Amino acid sequence: MNSHLLLTQLRTSATWDSPHASSHWQHYGKLGVGFGNYGGFDRHIHKWLLGAAGIVGRHSYRSFTKSIQSYPETWRFAKKLAQDAGFGLTYDVWKQAVALSILRDHWEDYSLHPKVFVMIGDGYGFLGAL
Repeated sequence: MNSHLLLTQLRTSATWDSPHASSHWQHYGKLGVGFGNYGGFDRHIHKWLLGAAGIVGRHSYRSFTKSIQSYPETWRFAKKLAQDAGFGLTYDVWKQAVALSILRDHWEDYSLHPKVFVMIGDGYGFLGAL
C-alpha cells in the first residue's frame, strides 16, 4: 500500500474521540488541532518560501548543512516522503532530515553496527518513517 493511500485512510477513519486514539490526539483533538494541520502538514506559500525548510530558510542554513555529508541524500528522501504523505516542506521536515543525517554521518565515522536507535515520542512519526 502506498503512503498516500494509507494516510488518506488514516485521515478518514481516525478521530480524536476514538477509543484507539492516543492521549495526544484525545487532548489536542478536542482543542480543534487535527491531523491535517499538525506538524509537517502546513502548505502555506509564505512558509514554503520563507520558513526554515523553505527556499530562504534552506539557503540560510546551507553553511550548517554543507558540513553534513549525508544531508543531500537524506533531504532528497525527506522531500519525497513529505510529498507522498501530503506534508508541506516545513521546519519539522527539515529538522528531521538534519537529525537523521547527523546520525548517519556519526554511524559512518565510527563504523557503528548495527545502525539502530530507539525513538520515544516520535510525534507524528516523520523521523521514524524517514
